[in-house]
Amino acid sequence: MPRLSAESCDERKKAILAACATLYSTRNFKDISLKDISELASCTRTTIYNYFENKEEIFLGLLKCEYSSWISELDRILDSPIMPTKDTFADALAHSLEKRTNLLKLLSINLFEIEEKSRPEFLADFKVVYKQARDTLHKCLEVFFKEFSIEQQDDFVALFFPFIIGVYPFCFVTEKQAEAMKIANFTCPKYDLFEILRKAIRKLLSD
Repeated sequence: MPRLSAESCDERKKAILAACATLYSTRNFKDISLKDISELASCTRTTIYNYFENKEEIFLGLLKCEYSSWISELDRILDSPIMPTKDTFADALAHSLEKRTNLLKLLSINLFEIEEKSRPEFLADFKVVYKQARDTLHKCLEVFFKEFSIEQQDDFVALFFPFIIGVYPFCFVTEKQAEAMKIANFTCPKYDLFEILRKAIRKLLSD
């Protein structure tokens, strides 16, 4: 049997990750099986094992793709011909994450599990992209807000990344959670993802 070219391998891997992303946009991690992914990607489970050892590694690959796409958004902000204000930068940064609901969902709900069950080399490969995201955000602050000290830039990044890990559940409530809050007589305000991101970013830029 002829070996697949590097380009064919890359396309199959992309198809697997795209299938995972599509499924995750409407289902939870625990409800998605390798069979589901293989069927949507039009490949066999054996093919999947050529690229990933388990479901967690597929999701880690998806998380890496999400971070890479977000970095591209940050690069576009950096390339803007108009120097942003704190308000316009907060808007742009919030919009860049508003598009990445799979990223925020993974961070909030499944990050520990997928990291814990992935091989060290896969995890290290992901951490390279994670570091790149932090460095790119740091670069935005350095370029746009020259009045910020290194300490202020570091503080923003150090506080911003833990914040986005927890933001998803505040904006996306399941039917079961909504019913439980109703029984508990707890009226939780409905948070808009863009607005809560924008307000938090603006607050961090002012502190």
